[in-house]
Amino acid sequence: MTGVSISMPFGDYTITAGFADHASGEQASGATVAATMGGGTLKVGYSTQSLLATSDGTAADLAVAGDTTTVGATYSMSLDADTTLAVGWQNRKDADSDSHTQGDFSISRSLGGGASVYLDLRTLSGDTDQDGSAFSVGTAVSF
Repeated sequence: MTGVSISMPFGDYTITAGFADHASGEQASGATVAATMGGGTLKVGYSTQSLLATSDGTAADLAVAGDTTTVGATYSMSLDADTTLAVGWQNRKDADSDSHTQGDFSISRSLGGGASVYLDLRTLSGDTDQDGSAFSVGTAVSF
């Protein structure tokens, strides 16, 4: 396997591009652009993977070989010194013409002393068996 990645800052933007090639014939390439915007960071990315057909019983099984493309965006920002907000969107389509769209929302607040509380929400729709929404509320402690 061979891979290369390069990242270059351009003022308020950072552009990253990468490519990977495997001896099996599979390849992947992609790029992201990150920009400071409205007190936070916006990241927009696109990737394509040329994959072989598989039938090993995993969720990544493909009936036909071909390209899988993914496009997405995330925005994260600090609301204050202790609160972070992040939202994201992703759309993926594989060689079998299956596609799904995923949306994410997360907010967390530091309580001090390594403790924080969070709320995460994810929605998933499209050609998947897991359509719907899920949320999580909890605490995290780090030492």
